[in-house]
Amino acid sequence: MERRSNYFDYMTNEEIAALANSQHRGKPSSAYFICAMQRSGSTLLADGLRCTGVAGRPYEFFGVGEHNRDHWRKVLRISDDREYLQKVISAATTENGVCGAKLLSDQLRAFRHFLSLEASTTISKDRTLSDAISERLGTVRYIWVKRRNRAAQAISLYRASRSTEWVRTKGSKSELTTGTIEFEFQRIDQFVLRSAARDKRWEEFFRTHHIRPLVVVYEEFAQTYESSLAAVLRFLGISSSGAKMEPPRLEKQADQLSLEWEDRYRKLKLALQAKAKTAATTPDIISSISDPSPETKEAPPKLLVTRSTREHSSNGSITTSRLDLRLIATRTGWLVLNPEKFEVCWNGGRLASDLVVRGADHEAVECASSRFGAALLTFEIPYAFRTPPGFCLQVRGPANYPKDGIYPLEGIVESEARATTISINWKVTRPNQSIIFEKSEPIGLLLPLRPADMERFELEYVSGPRCEAIEPSRTQTTAEKRH
Repeated sequence: MERRSNYFDYMTNEEIAALANSQHRGKPSSAYFICAMQRSGSTLLADGLRCTGVAGRPYEFFGVGEHNRDHWRKVLRISDDREYLQKVISAATTENGVCGAKLLSDQLRAFRHFLSLEASTTISKDRTLSDAISERLGTVRYIWVKRRNRAAQAISLYRASRSTEWVRTKGSKSELTTGTIEFEFQRIDQFVLRSAARDKRWEEFFRTHHIRPLVVVYEEFAQTYESSLAAVLRFLGISSSGAKMEPPRLEKQADQLSLEWEDRYRKLKLALQAKAKTAATTPDIISSISDPSPETKEAPPKLLVTRSTREHSSNGSITTSRLDLRLIATRTGWLVLNPEKFEVCWNGGRLASDLVVRGADHEAVECASSRFGAALLTFEIPYAFRTPPGFCLQVRGPANYPKDGIYPLEGIVESEARATTISINWKVTRPNQSIIFEKSEPIGLLLPLRPADMERFELEYVSGPRCEAIEPSRTQTTAEKRH
């Protein structure tokens, strides 16, 4: 039986009542955001600040999943999305006028959506998102929660996503067991890469908007909980004299199994890196444009492809991904074929939940999903690619395969430094239309490119019939010479 996430279960009836009955209106006296990604310690920090009673109520109000927003619509009695932000601001503000909220990097788009729905706030091309936030909330401070140990973070995320146990309160008697979860190297490795990418997204956000956040590192915060909490209050301009400084009520979920998995992950990662380094010793293609003689001809360049791996805890063996995704060589590149039939439907909205992907009999689809919003369909490719020195990999839609209502995007992957995983993205262009992807239908094209070759080319205009027709004086001079 599918188990429900316990993320909201730690909220007490008193906390829910305080959220629902908040009467604050207008701008808060001050506001802050806890900026983070999953399993970074942000919930521990948010709960600690919330329990002080003077630092707002920083819950995760803007989750991407509809189940998250449906929860808040019910708790805050929200009947229309145009009042969503106002109700959240009211609920997140304590009596002293301090407003707090938690944002993950993939929730920025949802927050922007609700901000733009308010008639009093408009986000134009001439105004940044941070300007619009300050206009709506007044003085805003940002706290960036990070985790130094990405492997431990990824393992925590993997176990939580499999067990649905996202939080655990001290003394809880209804803990969800994780004993049936098997170690899966590839999935954990994907979470490691995801955490780095989402931290990079926050870094770019702060740099773009010229924001200097307070950085809280989980490993240090967990060791010095009370003093670190007091430091955060000082950063927010809140006196700790009237704050309730209590021990954390959330329990650390990492255990001995987490440590064993981390050790196993690191060993496998090192082994795979060593294997890839050995395989990457293929000579580069010759630089001459003429065909060399057999005596000097070097080996052709190779595109190295590594199948996704997954370790079975029972026997320690490593097997490839179960996705039946194939690569077919053509004269224009390698076609990527769709491993399973599914349907895509977009309702015209900007959120990730506005695009629905359904398999046969409405079952979940493993190969494709809506991750970024903006009507983007993302194919996860269960391979890692590495090109020889000097080459990159162009990832684009299949050549000469038009598809009604959806359009493939393309990009360049820097794949010569290390084996790199990729995704293929399509943009839905027509709302409320059922779009079918058949099994074995081409969904992408991979083409190795050498940027140096492009740099060697020079563009030169050559006189010809059309040039003569456009430029009569030059034509006349040519005719005179012929005569």
